[in-house]
Amino acid sequence: MALPPELIDFPELGEGDAHAPSTDVDVLIHCHSTRHDLLFYALRKGISDIAEDIEVVDETYGFRYLDARDMTGFIDGTENPKAEKRAEVALVADGEFAGGSYVMVQRFVHNLPAWSRLNLAAQEKVIGRTKPDSVELDNVPAASHVGRVDIKEEGKGLKIVRHSLPYGSVSGDHGLLFIAYCHTLHNFKTMLESMYGVTDGKTDQLLRFTKAVTGAYFFAPSQAMLQELTLKNQ
Repeated sequence: MALPPELIDFPELGEGDAHAPSTDVDVLIHCHSTRHDLLFYALRKGISDIAEDIEVVDETYGFRYLDARDMTGFIDGTENPKAEKRAEVALVADGEFAGGSYVMVQRFVHNLPAWSRLNLAAQEKVIGRTKPDSVELDNVPAASHVGRVDIKEEGKGLKIVRHSLPYGSVSGDHGLLFIAYCHTLHNFKTMLESMYGVTDGKTDQLLRFTKAVTGAYFFAPSQAMLQELTLKNQ
């Protein structure tokens, strides 16, 4: 089977504290459940069946934090597409890979003590939104997070479907497991280049308070593609 036409290795971007590493691996397993116990049970059973053939590189469990907020205290995913728009943004529309989706994963470790030293107004300037209700600022700073990722091409905003969740422990690493889906890798690539200073030399000011420790691209096949692969292997 041919590879999806846009799928590439995740690029290493930036430098110093504003650095996005490339940690490509072969397979991503992304699972959702409101029952952590059942999720653990199912994954443990599934992984045990193939344990001799794989090496688990990273295993991260996310959780809903307060009212869908990141650990910075700001609401996450405000601009996520709603209802039927989600499929339009996330899924390849036609061709051999129709119904599939490009996936980007980055795990961020937050520096919450440094973040907490900022007052409310300073935090809002870093994000580009108000903290209580996630309203975009009237004058969004160009180097704020919103200023870096709210990108328009030919008058149309570049959209992705976020499935990010906070993760971690109080005494250990904690931050955001960023996972997003899109019908084209172009949107991820453009946002990353804007965040990490490739586009115009400006870096996302949020990167002063969080650091990416993983970075990888994947392609999630459609159910029809998975069924076809299953039949071929029987």
